[in-house]
Amino acid sequence: MFGRDAPGFEELGIDWGPASPFGPDDDPGTPMTHQDSSESDELRPDLFAPGAAPLPAPEPVVTPAANAQPERPVAPFVRALYSLLEGPYDETLCEWLCEWSENGRRIVFPDPAQFAETVCPQIFRHSKWTSFSRMLNMYDFRKVSSTPRSGAAPARAGLAPMVFEHDSFRSRGGQGELYLVQRRKRKSFKDTQRDDDREAEVASLRSRITELERRLSQLEMENAQLRSRDYSLQLS
Repeated sequence: MFGRDAPGFEELGIDWGPASPFGPDDDPGTPMTHQDSSESDELRPDLFAPGAAPLPAPEPVVTPAANAQPERPVAPFVRALYSLLEGPYDETLCEWLCEWSENGRRIVFPDPAQFAETVCPQIFRHSKWTSFSRMLNMYDFRKVSSTPRSGAAPARAGLAPMVFEHDSFRSRGGQGELYLVQRRKRKSFKDTQRDDDREAEVASLRSRITELERRLSQLEMENAQLRSRDYSLQLS
């Protein structure tokens, strides 16, 4: 037996200090980090490195203890985008560049080029609007309009204002649904093969329809010629 309970412990005169309530794997001074490898190529790695200041998280929704639900994991891209809109980034990096619509159910990008140049490098690994919009599409955000709300800054030439929406991404207490905004899963080989078979079947049906239309047109032409011949015979 070793440690404070060993025989002769008090005779050694060693002050071991108060017993720690933590085990060797529960040291509260050891920071824990987590990084979603599926998005490590999009989000800046230093934002999730040990000792780095984390993105501001939305205020948790207070619910009665009886109705408390376990916290669902939210994708880093979705959490970062929501934090940009809810603050404090919307008062610094995103003023007039990324904001909620008036009903709080859509994201307005009045100047996509300026957003990509100013905001994206602060959070993501790129400064291109095409890369950011591709991520929105991967999470099933739909482009619904290209008209900014009144008073928004005019966009640069070549990039019109853009508006996106997602059924589970909204302001005014929408934090509880963020876990539903998920990245599209890659199709399996069977799904891809099934889609290819359907496309081939559709192509075959279209080809048959085209052939039937051609034959119908030919029959109509022959019928017209026969009528014309009969009419000529009646006159003679």
